Amino acid sequence: MLAEITDLSLVYYLSPWDKNHPDYGTNEYNAVFANMLTEILTSYGVIFEQWFDGANGEGPNGKKQTYDWKLFNEAVYKNQPNAIIFSDVGPGCRWMGNEEGVAGETNWSRLNREGFTPGIGAPHPNVLQSGDIDGEKWIPAETDVSTRPGWFYSPATDSLVKTTEQLLAIYLTSVGRNSNLLLNVPPDRRGLIHPIDSARLMEFRDAREEIYSQNLATGAKILASNECGGSKSYAASNILVEDYDTYWATDDGISIATITIELPEKRTFNRLMLQEYIPLGQRVALFTVEYFDATTNRWQPLTEGITIGYKRILPFADITTDSLRISITNSLACPVLNDFGLYSSKWSNII
Repeated sequence: MLAEITDLSLVYYLSPWDKNHPDYGTNEYNAVFANMLTEILTSYGVIFEQWFDGANGEGPNGKKQTYDWKLFNEAVYKNQPNAIIFSDVGPGCRWMGNEEGVAGETNWSRLNREGFTPGIGAPHPNVLQSGDIDGEKWIPAETDVSTRPGWFYSPATDSLVKTTEQLLAIYLTSVGRNSNLLLNVPPDRRGLIHPIDSARLMEFRDAREEIYSQNLATGAKILASNECGGSKSYAASNILVEDYDTYWATDDGISIATITIELPEKRTFNRLMLQEYIPLGQRVALFTVEYFDATTNRWQPLTEGITIGYKRILPFADITTDSLRISITNSLACPVLNDFGLYSSKWSNII
């Protein structure tokens, strides 16, 4: 179910690249930029996130600036200690490696950042896409994309605003792949959101509500091969309880487990959602999903994946069944799941 937005937090984008500043290309510029950060981070209340980019747009003949990222990060934390810092390597969250709204199908929230820097010194985009299973730091992915071609408004792009179907596909490849979605909506030349973009955002919201407001797994009987201590506190049925801090877990040392979902009757759906209880880390490293096919009286493969993370949404063609089976075949520690859903979408499954 979609959470209701009650407020908006302030996020700052400030690029270190200011090639027109007289000190740009010298060590003195780093202090200039740190002072700029201090000015904005002390003038507008609580800042939720500080967004950096690689900032290496000088070109082959342009000025070269060696950025002091340690100094910049210190300026953020000194003035906004709880702010999330975004860059190719965090330290709060990381760039996904593209600007298409597509996270890796395998997406670990951990990353090895030792020896890397934002921009030209960043890890390969393939690494940013997938993260590191044994990553030293917790640096989850943020996936950015614009409603239009490019990041700024132009009348020439009024006919090129992404369709609702395209935005739903992006939702699957970002939020549905353990990533935060950063959707750029450029203001027009009046400083307002253009009516086309505004209408598209409302259509996008309505479509998501239509798809995800009704969990077709409601009322199911949930069985598991193992429940921690045999306790109801960690019962498999907890994956259908609408309480984030209620979850299913196996005994310590159990990294292979099966959950069987018995629906009250046959239901038709084409989306499956899983969530790990992230306060205890990202653990699942391989899983499969099967459905019971009454025509053959056999379990049939439905979908599979490596990572789940905070949220994983898997699309597939319509199926009708009354039973599913989730098999976790590899986990870094005992698996811990706190949500499960089945949904039906009239929109295309192509992503």
